[in-house]
Amino acid sequence: MHQQSRQNIRKGGAGGGRWGSSSVGGIGDFIVDVSGGIGSTTRQRQKRSKMNLAPLAMTIMFLIIFIWLAVCIQFYRHAHHAMPEEQQQQIKIQQQQQQQQPQKVEHGADSTTSTTIPDHYLAFSTACSSSQDWQSFILFYFAYKVSQPGYVIRIASGCSEQQQSDLIHFHETVISKLSPNFSLFFTPDFSDKGGDNYKYFNKPFGLQHWFTHGLKYEDNKDKYADAIFMVVDPDQMPLRPLTYDFTNSNVIIHKSNRGEPKIRKVLHGQPWASLYGFGASPFRVDLDAVFANDTDSPALHVPMEEQGNNYAGGPPYMATGADMYAIVNKWCEVVVRVHHALPKSILAEMYGWSLAAAHLKLPHILAESFMISDVDISNGEGWPLIDGLDNAEITEFSTLQAKEEHLPYVIHYCQNYWLGKWFIGKYRLSSKWLSCESPLLVEPPNDIGQKYDYYIKPGGVPYGTKESLQPVKVKRNQFMISQIIARFNDAATWLKSQTCEEGKANYEKSQIGRGIDVGGISRQRKTRIKIVAPETIVLLITCVWLVICIQLYRHGVVVHDGIVHDATPTIPQILEQDEHTVPINRKVVIEPTIPDHYMTFSTACSLFQDWQSYMFFYYAHKVSQPGHIIRIASGCSQHQQDELLKFHDKVISKLSPNFSVHFTPDFSNVSGDDYKYYNKPFGLQHWLHHGIKYDDNKEKYNDAIFMVLDPDMMLLRPLTYDFTDSNIIIHKSSRGAPTIRKVLHGQPWASIYGFGDSPFRVPLNYVFANYTDSPALSVTGEEQINNYAGGPPYMATGADMYAIVNKWCELVVRVHGAPFDRRRDNLLDEMFGWSLAVAHLSLPHTLAESFMISDVDVSKGEGWPLIDGLDDDELCNFPTSTEKENKLPYVIHYCQSYWLGKWFIGKYRLASDWLSCERPLLLEPPKDIGKKYDFYIRPGGVPYGTKVKIPQAVVKREHFMICQLIARFNDAATWIKNQTCEEGKANYEKSFVFHFSLDPDNNEGGEKKEEP
Repeated sequence: MHQQSRQNIRKGGAGGGRWGSSSVGGIGDFIVDVSGGIGSTTRQRQKRSKMNLAPLAMTIMFLIIFIWLAVCIQFYRHAHHAMPEEQQQQIKIQQQQQQQQPQKVEHGADSTTSTTIPDHYLAFSTACSSSQDWQSFILFYFAYKVSQPGYVIRIASGCSEQQQSDLIHFHETVISKLSPNFSLFFTPDFSDKGGDNYKYFNKPFGLQHWFTHGLKYEDNKDKYADAIFMVVDPDQMPLRPLTYDFTNSNVIIHKSNRGEPKIRKVLHGQPWASLYGFGASPFRVDLDAVFANDTDSPALHVPMEEQGNNYAGGPPYMATGADMYAIVNKWCEVVVRVHHALPKSILAEMYGWSLAAAHLKLPHILAESFMISDVDISNGEGWPLIDGLDNAEITEFSTLQAKEEHLPYVIHYCQNYWLGKWFIGKYRLSSKWLSCESPLLVEPPNDIGQKYDYYIKPGGVPYGTKESLQPVKVKRNQFMISQIIARFNDAATWLKSQTCEEGKANYEKSQIGRGIDVGGISRQRKTRIKIVAPETIVLLITCVWLVICIQLYRHGVVVHDGIVHDATPTIPQILEQDEHTVPINRKVVIEPTIPDHYMTFSTACSLFQDWQSYMFFYYAHKVSQPGHIIRIASGCSQHQQDELLKFHDKVISKLSPNFSVHFTPDFSNVSGDDYKYYNKPFGLQHWLHHGIKYDDNKEKYNDAIFMVLDPDMMLLRPLTYDFTDSNIIIHKSSRGAPTIRKVLHGQPWASIYGFGDSPFRVPLNYVFANYTDSPALSVTGEEQINNYAGGPPYMATGADMYAIVNKWCELVVRVHGAPFDRRRDNLLDEMFGWSLAVAHLSLPHTLAESFMISDVDVSKGEGWPLIDGLDDDELCNFPTSTEKENKLPYVIHYCQSYWLGKWFIGKYRLASDWLSCERPLLLEPPKDIGKKYDFYIRPGGVPYGTKVKIPQAVVKREHFMICQLIARFNDAATWIKNQTCEEGKANYEKSFVFHFSLDPDNNEGGEKKEEP
């Protein structure tokens, strides 16, 4: 899942230390701001001496003050569109309803049932900070609202004595009104357990501390062993009760080889968790180091299929008390070692849970619909439940059980959500947004999903840039914005009714969600007040009021977000105003919005290219490639088309709704001699004309980004139009590197290939017989090599790509038919045709040397410097974080063969059906093969067994390609088996090798000719 996203796999989190602002107490701020601040001002006034003025003068001065005060109040009320009486009455009624003592929460969602269910304990771990204080209140409040059964416990780590005192007071006076079963437990700060201030240690060690010292589990096993324990994050807002029983639930269970549980409940030996997007990554940590004291740990032998489908889980975690206690203790033991292996990873604590559960042989039931969080995720979250809602239900605040049951269990609001200028995100809310004086949030109209298909970031640079959204993401963003703002307001209204002095609570819905993070101060400083003459004070007050009123009248009203607006529009009107209006003091820079991306690849209709196409789609999904991916399949029979469409509907669509297939005729006989590579230019032209109907939709596609790749290219990271902050290596040319490192009109990009000026050695007079003044005829020798010797990935704007493809189709036939006997073969004619087409159109390319890696023997022109710079222990790592992906090239072009010793991988020696259910996975090499071998033995070598020496620099590259390709092939194969094989029929054994023996000195049996 999404830096993420992508992936941003980590969703929220509990941690330690003092996060956020330097304020003390957080929620305590709300209480102190109302009572302490006002009270101290009163006491200071009481200490002042009487004013030494004549009674008449005194009366006149105060009369002036109060006149000005009345004028300003009236002006302020009208400028802010004072609340209508009906709305005020509605709020009073709402407050009266909310001030009623909440009823005690019963076990189970239905209190009328007589069925005995186990006790439930829902725990969440936090630091002591204002930001996590308000998130904790939200969690408690909605646990109450949905009648969450059992006990809800906040485990707060690293609080000072003052913070503890403030929080205890808040729980006693406020939280206890929601339920007597809501409690608070304090622990030390465990962030230094590993010696380097890793705040996420507080979750496992805080839980362990609660088990040991709070519940005293060892002394009370009879009470807790059969209870249900749940671990959630503080920024997870319940939408419905979360209990141990999913018998009649709409929960979507992730498929695995183990199948669905016969009893859909949390049971001993059957824990549950939410599916997260990190797959098998926990098992790619150095397990020998993690389990150094458990060399026979079952975690070392978990099949690949189970790694991704039974252990890739995160909060909500659910287990019986006995299982949870065992997991938490092992978690605390393992997580420190995982963190040492991955010192920069925020996911170490989650990986620790996965490995602890694997060590204890506790595979999880992973639910895909426990929560919703990242609107960009195609599967693994509860979005199908939201996607299926009617538009009217998107903004509805469900309170009835029947309606709640249509929803996921939790909103994990760790992301940002936006439509137009409507926005909500926890990081941009002030830590004091729940205080008495802060207004409520403006609630959006019900039709924002119909008004906007883009968003403008509150902190975007440049401000005002529109970023487009796909329809499905529009609906999801609308749901999150509407629901979160409405629910936050509901919680804030109740809290104000409990804590604010009468008449001091601000219930106006005028705070814009972008907020200003101003932090909080829990205590006002005692300041020595210098005594001045009373007359001076009165005069000063009068002048201040005068200045304020004049400024209000002249310049409008300052609303809560700190941006000056005209006094006339309402807050919703401000959000709906012209998108080019920017906040004051912002530098305005005009820049186009992020364009749509279309990535295409051309194939024939064969099993060989079917599995490569699947690999292409799978890794486009894995790296969260933006935009649309299109397979252009040429020459398919009707039966093949039907089968491919069925495969896309049932399998590929699960990866992304933006992945598609387009069928074209077979163009290989365009010139009458069966040149199969014609299908690339003519297939692409067919898609542009008949697929997206470019001529009829130029406005939509002219500024989009189009890319052309090969089916045997595997994405290692997202490939987009913007290389501003990329590690891309740009090939030097006399034109120099582009000033703006993006794909722009007139500035296409491509990968440099090694054919140099060969396209221009074709008889150009023949190729351009109809264009005797073609610019291609006068391209300099330097440009021929440094600006036109390119190949896939090709990248261009829609307008440029459309022109190139049409000219490419025209010229490639003449290139292929050119009388040029000295060419070694005609394999590259279609590439030469591209080069000459772009030269004819005067579109020199920016050529990248590090778009891809392919040929280990290439000295320059590929991204090998990035691989050569990796540490040896990184060569076999399967990167899951953006930070690691960004160290790699963009693409592996696996068109070569790769070997070390007898370890081998090559696409031409894989069976065309090697992804079928009965076929085994590939045996994965040890991580140190680069130290074992400096030679290779070909699977089909003559004579078989001949050792071929490899230069040391090439050994490292072979090592990387073998490790990466085999691991990635296995990962993709495991996923497709999960989707397509009958239960118990999939072969997940990693056993296939390309020799009878991997021992270089054992060559019995000769060449292994059988396919895997």
